[in-house]
Amino acid sequence: MMRLHKGGRRVVRLALVVPAFVTFAAAAAERVTPPTQTVVVTAPADAASSADPALPGAGAGRSIYTLQIDEWENWSALRLEDLAGLLPGTVVEPANAGLSTALKVRGFAITRLHYGTLPDIQRMHVRDPVTIERVEVLGGNAGAALGITSPGGAIRYVGKRPEPASRVRASAQAGSNGHGRITLDATGPVGSGEGGLRYRALLAVEDGRQDWADLPRRRQTGMLVVEHAYARGVFGLDLQAQFNSTPFSFGTVVTNRGVPGAPAQAANVAWDRLLVLQGGAPADRSYRQATARWDHRFDSGQLRVDLSAARVHRNETLIGYWTLVSADEVSSYYTDYEDDYEQQGGRIEWLTTLRTPLVQHDLRFGADAYKQKFLFEGDQHIGAVVVPIAAPDFSPLVDGPPERWPRYNDERLTEQSMWVADQVRVGDAAVVSGAIRRQRYSIDSDRVGSGRVRVAAAEATTWSIGVDQALASGWSLWASRAAGMEPNRGVTISGDFLPAQRSWLSEAGLRWRRGPLNTSMAVWRIDLTNLAMTDPTDRTAVIAAGSRRVNGIEWQARWQTGDVRLDAHATTLSSRHLVKTSSSLGERFVGVPDVTAGLRLEWPAGTPWFPQQGRFALALAAVGSRMGDAANTVRVPGYVRVDLAWRQPWRGHEWYAGVRNAGDIRYVAAVTAVDDVFQGARREWLAGIRLAR
Repeated sequence: MMRLHKGGRRVVRLALVVPAFVTFAAAAAERVTPPTQTVVVTAPADAASSADPALPGAGAGRSIYTLQIDEWENWSALRLEDLAGLLPGTVVEPANAGLSTALKVRGFAITRLHYGTLPDIQRMHVRDPVTIERVEVLGGNAGAALGITSPGGAIRYVGKRPEPASRVRASAQAGSNGHGRITLDATGPVGSGEGGLRYRALLAVEDGRQDWADLPRRRQTGMLVVEHAYARGVFGLDLQAQFNSTPFSFGTVVTNRGVPGAPAQAANVAWDRLLVLQGGAPADRSYRQATARWDHRFDSGQLRVDLSAARVHRNETLIGYWTLVSADEVSSYYTDYEDDYEQQGGRIEWLTTLRTPLVQHDLRFGADAYKQKFLFEGDQHIGAVVVPIAAPDFSPLVDGPPERWPRYNDERLTEQSMWVADQVRVGDAAVVSGAIRRQRYSIDSDRVGSGRVRVAAAEATTWSIGVDQALASGWSLWASRAAGMEPNRGVTISGDFLPAQRSWLSEAGLRWRRGPLNTSMAVWRIDLTNLAMTDPTDRTAVIAAGSRRVNGIEWQARWQTGDVRLDAHATTLSSRHLVKTSSSLGERFVGVPDVTAGLRLEWPAGTPWFPQQGRFALALAAVGSRMGDAANTVRVPGYVRVDLAWRQPWRGHEWYAGVRNAGDIRYVAAVTAVDDVFQGARREWLAGIRLAR
């Protein structure tokens, strides 16, 4: 059992004494939402709805940002990372060479995303925007709301649901790098619709090349959602499948390093290099996912049950570079393998509302469980050849190196938790909320084929508490405190499991609304302990010694008058290692900029060719410099990227076009090490038409 620090115990006792456990979905939340938020309001005790509630258990006192499907369509985004510039304090994280969706929020990577209330597919998966209605990003730890999450925040997709009226929507898109995409979206009642049965069917087919790497980018996605609504509730089944053949791109490298402790050098990035087999190695991936949901309203409250299962199969070969050998050369990496992955999750919760003359409690009680099964078999050779960076040639590895070694991994992860949350509305001005969750996990692994053994296990209490208070003259304030946990792997020299990483979030903010202006500012701090490091007395064991702190300030503003809208945001943060896992570590985290900012301007614009008025949009995404290595010896330069978009209705349809990176600049989109660098795409254009009937 994990031990809380003294301050954490005080807050937990307060959360137990004061019935302030959260549900974010309360009508009062609309009053206290930061300016860039879009909040979906639900009342737990009302009739069940086919629409997913907003981020469950998030609570008052938090920064929550919501991107609707219009944002995806306006910027013709093909994945969530394309919209990172619209979110405060957010940059791209290159998980699995970009083949998994991940973002860095507030200095920490978010690699476990949620679909509805359960974890989304966690293995090499990029969700197609055709399946999405909106995405919610919660800044700061959301462990009490969703289970194990990143200290930086949580990301939740809300999928598209059936609609009551029949509608068919299609789109066709073309663009640079041979890009082509076709989508179909049909929804409506089944038969006469009198039985309350509805469907939604979606299909997307995409083909093209990956910018300067010139690798295939192919994806096919299908989705069928069926819901049956009855007098007291709704039952829904969501079936999805995706296939892609996008090879690893492996990224590029920074070819220089400085001296630890000395001023950082400017990074020499190997721009526009294809450090992978020309045309890419064979890659075949398939994904299947099924989700069932049941909502039923009783006289005293509402019961919600969610079940989900997914399977991923991969059969591919990876041929590219492994690491820097010198400033001029890289070593090779070859792996040929098959990969089977399964996951299952379930969640049950009870929602009820208690009202008194002075307060209203929106209560939630729940339990959830989650499992992963992973089997990896193959063979590999690392460092078979050394190739020059200036003219890399990995073709000698097409048939594989003559000597290869088996690679095997059989792993099982299980998680269980129980939780309670409440949101208390006091009068018309205050919302107090909190949540508490008891979480446990275990990891069993076998790397040599001799049978799985337990490599990690822990349990902990995570919690959150927050308050939103409306003030006079359009002012309001919020504050929150939360604690979370993430798994650590390995055992100590005495054979004990390494404790889980623990994190604590403190946040406070102030917002003001007057006329067309809506603005807010928040300050926050995240502390993380129990980072793992090798035991200096026994390198086969580990110790928990690392500790980090990130302080940040976020500002947002929206100004809207008529059809003209301006959104802006800026975030500055400072990172510090309170306890270092290595004496050579610098203070700044790898790949985390200390400044990010964004600006988006939309305005109506007519043309002599169209009778109806269209809309133009301009977006600027600014990212400050980042450190390219843990010792802080090389500095990756920042950048400002310009994107343009145009939408024009005509004859009941919509024409659109966009240019991403209009200035055609070279920039680093993400970096985790000097030999793990991902160059942003050069100038790209997209154009298409959306048809509706």
